Amino acid sequence: MSGRTPVAFIIGSFRFGGAERDLLELLRRLEPARYEFHVFYLERDGDLLPEIERTGAALRDLGIRNLTSLSGVKAVMRARVYLREHRVRVLQGFGVYGSLYAAVIAAGVPGLKVISYEFTPVAPPLLRARLFQPWYYRRADVIVGNSDAVLKAVAARRGVNGKRLVKIHNGVDTSVYTPDAATSPASPPGVPRGVPLVGAVGRLNPIKGHTYLVASCPVVVAKIPEARLLLIGPARAADR
Repeated sequence: MSGRTPVAFIIGSFRFGGAERDLLELLRRLEPARYEFHVFYLERDGDLLPEIERTGAALRDLGIRNLTSLSGVKAVMRARVYLREHRVRVLQGFGVYGSLYAAVIAAGVPGLKVISYEFTPVAPPLLRARLFQPWYYRRADVIVGNSDAVLKAVAARRGVNGKRLVKIHNGVDTSVYTPDAATSPASPPGVPRGVPLVGAVGRLNPIKGHTYLVASCPVVVAKIPEARLLLIGPARAADR
C-alpha cells in the first residue's frame, strides 16, 4: 500500500450537475500525492465523464439497481470486498441514494468513515427517499452541507440527533469567468446593451428556487426600471 489515503465516492452518474461538478473539483483539487481516489457510479454516462477519467480516479460500477433484490445484495457485498481490499478509509455519498448506499455498504467495513453530502435544503420529492434520510443520517460520521440554509434544513430533520454538521461552500474557479472584451458575446435578444442584467443558470426545476428570484423582480424594477432578468437552463417535462 502506498503512503496515500484511499478515499471513495458514490455518485449517480457523470451528467452535468452540481453534485457531479463538486465531485470533479474534489478529484482535481485534493492532493493526489496524499489521496488515492475511487469512484462508484450507478451509470457510466454524462458529459463530465471524460474529465472525471482524466483525473486518474479508479471508476467502478456499483451495480445496484434494486437494493432489496438478490443482485443488489451481491453488489453491496462486492463493494465491501473492494473497499476492504483497497483499504479505503473514507466513503462519501452524494445525495439521497449515494448517502444511503454509502451507509449500507459501510456497515460491513469496520473502521470506514462515512460522509453524507447534502446540497439542497429542499426535501426529496419521493416519500421513500424521505424515509431513507433518518436512517443514513444516524450512520453518517459527518454530514456536509454547502450552505447555512442546507445545514439548517438538515438539522431540522429526523435522524440527525446532534450529528456533527460541517459547512463547506462550493468552490468556484473565478478565472473561468473573467470577462474578455474581445470575445464578449452580444446582448441576449430583446435586451439592450449595457442595461443591468441579472442571470441565473441552472435547470428550470422548482428545487432551484427560480420562483424566489422572479418574485423579487418587482422590488428590483421599482428601483432600477431598466433591469432585466435572464434565466438559462433546460426544462424537462418532469421539471415543470
